[in-house]
Amino acid sequence: MNRITAPMAGLMASLAGAAVADPHDCEATVSPSVQAEIEAAIGLPIYHNDVVVPQDLDVICQDRFCAQFSEPARGPIWVVERLTPAIVTGDHKRPKSEKWRHDANIDPSIDTVKDEEYKNSGYSRGHMAASSDFKCSEAWMRQTFRFSNAVPQVQNGFNGAIWSTLENRVKKLATLRDEIYVITGPVPLRPDGAETVISRARNGCGQDVILAGLSKLGKRELCNASDKTPSAACLKGIDVPSGLFKIVFDPSNDRRFGFVLSNEDHTPFRGGETSDEYLERWRVSLDVIEELTSLEFFPVFNARANRVAGNNCTVTTWR
Repeated sequence: MNRITAPMAGLMASLAGAAVADPHDCEATVSPSVQAEIEAAIGLPIYHNDVVVPQDLDVICQDRFCAQFSEPARGPIWVVERLTPAIVTGDHKRPKSEKWRHDANIDPSIDTVKDEEYKNSGYSRGHMAASSDFKCSEAWMRQTFRFSNAVPQVQNGFNGAIWSTLENRVKKLATLRDEIYVITGPVPLRPDGAETVISRARNGCGQDVILAGLSKLGKRELCNASDKTPSAACLKGIDVPSGLFKIVFDPSNDRRFGFVLSNEDHTPFRGGETSDEYLERWRVSLDVIEELTSLEFFPVFNARANRVAGNNCTVTTWR
């Protein structure tokens, strides 16, 4: 089952043919369909041909980003954004009054992620598309507070630290380019619970990367029942990822580069390096991310160009 939902605000705008009333917001300056933009420019991620595709997947688009929601994992597999200087800049601040909630685009009879499932878990509600990516519109920022855009993340030393640094680097780059595309998502925990080891031999960026295993994560899934009563069975939890990936495509110079960071407190690993130096330790070639996720990125591009880009380690350019 693969349900594709159009962004409601964009659909209404296209039907009405009218600009948004507030001149300080920028809804009227962009295409009414971000899904069409992304599909035409880079394509939505797809599973490899040799992968048995899970049936319960939903492609859901808000006004400025799209996500594929996995009902078995109870979270997104990937989230894709198209960012421009106008979209990432503005006077709007993180909407403190906005509560995390179930995504209305997902039929509640199929799945409803509840906020209380996170409350007792020890994990943060980790944005895939950051709310601050959309500072030109309060409405767009609010749309990021949906569980179709969140996975469990360690807060201290990760979500509020090095992951936030990476998000800020991406936003800064978006202010310097006409447009960039950003793909973010979780790396699943191995079925046996072991660490995921990416050796330098299989990483085009030439370095070892190790992602947290079950012994460090503490749990495979968030389950309100077992958090309150440890002996209670968890029938359908929210998967805790071993790591998180982020891919950036810069059309201005045809550069694609990616990162995979372990979902854990990175404070013990940090030495005297700058944040950029530390992030480079988590650089991986795109074929590594495809192997870890069973996904294929940029499906509309030439297959040979994708192989070359996937195997190489493009220099990270933040300026």
